[in-house]
Amino acid sequence: MPCWLCEYHDDPIARNVARYMRDSAVVMGPDLMAERVHESLVQHCPEAEGIGLEEVRHHIRTHTLCPAVRVGCILRSLLKLTDRLEDLTTEYDQETGQQVVDRKNVQVYLKVVCEVMQMYKTGEVSKLLFAQEAKQ
Repeated sequence: MPCWLCEYHDDPIARNVARYMRDSAVVMGPDLMAERVHESLVQHCPEAEGIGLEEVRHHIRTHTLCPAVRVGCILRSLLKLTDRLEDLTTEYDQETGQQVVDRKNVQVYLKVVCEVMQMYKTGEVSKLLFAQEAKQ
């Protein structure tokens, strides 16, 4: 079954959904965004009858090309990864009982942090590819 949000992308409701996703990408992650979009479609769009929450999640994570949404999803994933990696940068030496630095994990952590910083340096996502289409 084709994705309703893709199939009806020119529908005014689908355009409003796309605008909402673009505007909300800064303040919420894809899961909460999917829940809100799904609720709105169920309440206000009889044409979208039968659309499931998982379908909306899939659309946001896979089909959406709007830079604001995509960059937001990627950045949130990288930030979760940095939190996890930071926890793995040190460990306890079983022989001495002292905390030691895990150099390999520190290197991976620093690479991920560098990628996060690069994303912040990218600047305004509205200037990226597809941004002009997304504003329409």
